[in-house]
Amino acid sequence: MMDEKDKQKAYEVAERVVNFAKNTILMRYRFFHRALSRILVKADWEEPSYRFTDSTLFYNPHKLLLDTLDEPNYAVHLVLHCMFHALFMHGSVRHDVSSDYWDLAADIAVENVILQLGFKDASLKRDMQAGMRIGKLSKWIRKMTAHGIYREFLVNGISDDAMEEYLQLFSMDRYLSRRMDEQNTIEISEQDWKNITRKVKTEVRHFKNGAGMPEDFLSNMQESLKEKQDIEAILRTFAVRGEEIKVNPDEFDYIYYSYGLKLYGNVPLIEPLEYAEVDKVRDFVIAIDTSASVSEILVRDFVRKTFRILHTNDAFSSEIRVHLIQCDAEIRDDVVIKTSADLDAYFDQFAVKGYGATDFRPVFDYVDDLIKKGELDRLKGLIYFTDGYGVYPSYPPRYDVLFAFIGQDEERPDVPTWASTVFMDSEEMKEYANEH
Repeated sequence: MMDEKDKQKAYEVAERVVNFAKNTILMRYRFFHRALSRILVKADWEEPSYRFTDSTLFYNPHKLLLDTLDEPNYAVHLVLHCMFHALFMHGSVRHDVSSDYWDLAADIAVENVILQLGFKDASLKRDMQAGMRIGKLSKWIRKMTAHGIYREFLVNGISDDAMEEYLQLFSMDRYLSRRMDEQNTIEISEQDWKNITRKVKTEVRHFKNGAGMPEDFLSNMQESLKEKQDIEAILRTFAVRGEEIKVNPDEFDYIYYSYGLKLYGNVPLIEPLEYAEVDKVRDFVIAIDTSASVSEILVRDFVRKTFRILHTNDAFSSEIRVHLIQCDAEIRDDVVIKTSADLDAYFDQFAVKGYGATDFRPVFDYVDDLIKKGELDRLKGLIYFTDGYGVYPSYPPRYDVLFAFIGQDEERPDVPTWASTVFMDSEEMKEYANEH
């Protein structure tokens, strides 16, 4: 038994280990700062190992110190593991799932992404064996996400021996989601985590070291945002960023900054950002899929609502230019809309042009050409209203892309991981137009 003095000393050292782990991650992956700042870490001497809820990691300080002595990178790996659980929304799952299968599938999905990162500061002794096991699983699981792995386990089952092996290789914590931890006080709502996940997904594309993020990371992020979403919140992430030179208090973390000064003398771990970002959009593209499956009524409702969001929301510039492009397998029409009056006049004479097969690529080629000509000099986003049955580009564009689908459809081709998605039904579309 440890006395109170020893416990206090162990706690202080363990706390430094956790803080150092967070800073190690931030120094390599700056775009995780929003997620890491929301992960709470609390010492719990009654906890035999580690327990993670939707936003809080409870740990036994003595256990953490022992694990760190055995594995110097253990804390970094543990924090990444828990952060990915949160970003991939693993706690937001139906109540009727098999908890054993789901929790294991979530652990495997998370560990797969950590392995693919190739982050040396998070490497563990078991990584090679875990990688070999994941390699075998990936041969028959199309998507290495929690949902994809869970479906495989649910259909084909797992032997007791395999379950034991998986637990040893992939589990680091007892993951208690909302469906299990009834006594847990939820500090961060599910919607908050969705917003954080969406923001991280967007920032990954803009940070220089985000380009090397593994495909399975993006797949897990995309799957976590699959359900119906607030399109206004998504559009806000498309806003063009302008820099104003001043200290940004929202981005400056005094805890990490002061800790670095204390630890290293005069070297802060996180430098304060000397600018604040102001989100403004001027140029935007709305591509309208005019294949036979998209009705004129839905097109009108969707375009009206989207334009009004862009025109009235403070996140967007008061002066905007929206290209409305009708397209199927080729460009059928392109009209520039600047005001509500322009939009009303456009719909007074509106007629759907096309009704052919769907190919998304011509729109991206056309927009790229407009950028080269200087006609879209401040383009930040393209939103494509479609049924989803088309050919996607093989490369990511330089601007943000949102595919707005009519309803959920499991047979729909997979969306590239560089694009965002939103799902809407016809009833929602009516409300969507009438609200404004």
